[in-house]
Amino acid sequence: MPRTATTFFQTRFFPQLPDVSYYGLPYTQINPAFNRMLFEDDSTFQPALFRNELEGLSGEKILMSNENFVGQSLYLNYSNRTSIARRLHDAMPGATVILFLRNQSELLKSLYLISLQDHETASLSEFIRFDPPEYTLQQYRLHPKVDLFDYAPLDTYHASEYAAGYRYTQLLELYTQLFPRVEVFLYEDFRKNPESVFRRLETVFETNLTDDVRNSLVTSPAINQGVNARQANQLRRLNRWYHVLWNSRMGRAFFVRARRRILKNSGAGDPVTWKKEELEKLKLLFAADNKLLQERYPHIGLDKYAREYFL
Repeated sequence: MPRTATTFFQTRFFPQLPDVSYYGLPYTQINPAFNRMLFEDDSTFQPALFRNELEGLSGEKILMSNENFVGQSLYLNYSNRTSIARRLHDAMPGATVILFLRNQSELLKSLYLISLQDHETASLSEFIRFDPPEYTLQQYRLHPKVDLFDYAPLDTYHASEYAAGYRYTQLLELYTQLFPRVEVFLYEDFRKNPESVFRRLETVFETNLTDDVRNSLVTSPAINQGVNARQANQLRRLNRWYHVLWNSRMGRAFFVRARRRILKNSGAGDPVTWKKEELEKLKLLFAADNKLLQERYPHIGLDKYAREYFL
């Protein structure tokens, strides 16, 4: 899943695994064979082209990484998740799946905070899409002209995160039905004890890092930093001028410098938090599914972080 220290693993950990040939971004996103595997419709997708690309990869142990292998939430609402899983299975039926999960309230908030560092202008509650009011046949007859995006459960026209797509039980069921081995890691375990996660990954790949490399990874700083509430408000105000400023070289330079200055001057500030009513929505949406995930896959260890996972 995104926002589960993926950039750290893709840039610092995976490339250092001995005897493992690593292939990651941008190759696994924009290479034509991978890009078509991710996004092309079944009616035109050619599986042989993707298999041929994989056959050209060198190495006895091959590791491929891309957050979008679980499907794309932004704009697509994970509508390509199952097709990707099936295409990966068809090309590599014996592959091992490695999946990182993170409690949904923090993951969704983290997605919002990183989007502010692009050009998002919405508030947290606007960026995360819960189920909107239903537009029934009766409502259509009474109100035939309404704003499409006030009612559509799946908005494919605006940058927003569809919260329901982060229920994990269905995702695990999809992978365990297709692949012979699915290894699930928790972001919370990585935050609490990164060395234990490194050692478990070494076991999965049947390789070993040196103690020096492992120790340097344990002490290395995070790559992507979040922003506090004050910075979030400043970024939202700046981002409202994005489309005007980005039309000229001088405007782009000003925008980039202003954003860099906001991110650099973090200072003391309150964190971005959910409102009480939003937390209730999150609990209503995820608690039952997380409980089911814990019952079916107790070895994952969600119960170690019961509060975070609404257990």
